Amino acid sequence: MIKYVNILGVRGTGFISDRIAALDRTRHEGRWLPSAVNHVAWEFCCDTDDFIWQSHFDRGVHMVPSLHLTRAQIKGTVTRVIRVPVELSTGEAELLWANCKLIHGAGYDTRLILLYHIWLRWGQRRLAESVLRWQKGTRYTCNEFIGTTATGYEDATMAPLLVDELRGFDTTWTPEKIMHAFLGMPTKVWTGEIK
Repeated sequence: MIKYVNILGVRGTGFISDRIAALDRTRHEGRWLPSAVNHVAWEFCCDTDDFIWQSHFDRGVHMVPSLHLTRAQIKGTVTRVIRVPVELSTGEAELLWANCKLIHGAGYDTRLILLYHIWLRWGQRRLAESVLRWQKGTRYTCNEFIGTTATGYEDATMAPLLVDELRGFDTTWTPEKIMHAFLGMPTKVWTGEIK
């Protein structure tokens, strides 16, 4: 049985992680701040074990025990984890799990990562959005996965709008924007207190 759900903001190491965090900036008090995370995922805390549902570059949409994240922190391949409790009833948490399971095995949307680079770096959002329409619903970046499973975004088979913080989600919501919706502030200035 699911006891509670967290949204995870994770900062990995490596070139691609660095680029995502650097490009995924937010305006705060008159200046642009880079994101302190480059990946988002769901963590389901259950009676017997904890699990992470995510879409990751190497495996697409899949589930792993939360212990994998702890091991990555020990190895140094993850340098920051922000856990934010998500207010869901048991039934809503089960529907969110079902939405994740529905797209289990879908691939990772590497094309969208490149398009984020185009529109975040050079401001060509309209071009990027037109390309996005080619392959909706078969591949997901981590942020597409979070938004789609939480809101049923463009997928009529999913339970709709389970997480109110993600109301209005679309594919332009980056990991920083998603975490900002839950934290009420940029990840770079987050102090450990929620809203």
